[in-house]
Amino acid sequence: MKKTTMQLLLTLNNEQQPKAKYSNNVILQMLEKMPSTLDIDVEPTRSGFAFNRGSLVECLVRAVITNDYTQTRANAKQADLNSMDFTSQQLALINGVKSQNIEIKFSTSFAPATKKSNKARYVIIVCESGVYMIESKNIIWTKAGKLNANNQCHKDMIRLDKLMDLLGY
Repeated sequence: MKKTTMQLLLTLNNEQQPKAKYSNNVILQMLEKMPSTLDIDVEPTRSGFAFNRGSLVECLVRAVITNDYTQTRANAKQADLNSMDFTSQQLALINGVKSQNIEIKFSTSFAPATKKSNKARYVIIVCESGVYMIESKNIIWTKAGKLNANNQCHKDMIRLDKLMDLLGY
């Protein structure tokens, strides 16, 4: 799906589903920074929206770090990011963390990330207030298995300022 198509769908969705604006506006902000050649293939949501917002954000973060703007969603059995072969410039975007398995989670008040089988040692949380890295063992999940970014202990979260700049924060 092309960048302009995603922007149009998110803008229309803001009118049709006002609560979605919390997630949509974060993504629209990121899409503004992406090149016009952006082309991403992500699955639709269970509720019928054209694409899964969490999968899209995962692809956008990966695209910015790897400088590959033709991303598709990672296979569920693979890591969202494997930084073992990253350049020093790429590592600087994720606070120098070298890991074979880094998970990327998009969490807003409209669509909090869910706790699935998380085998990653590190998690990049993309939320309304910014982009952070946290060790997965330090994530505070709700009883319903959701990630509320506001509930996290901020002393455990590392703000990824360079990545935030590239993503349009």
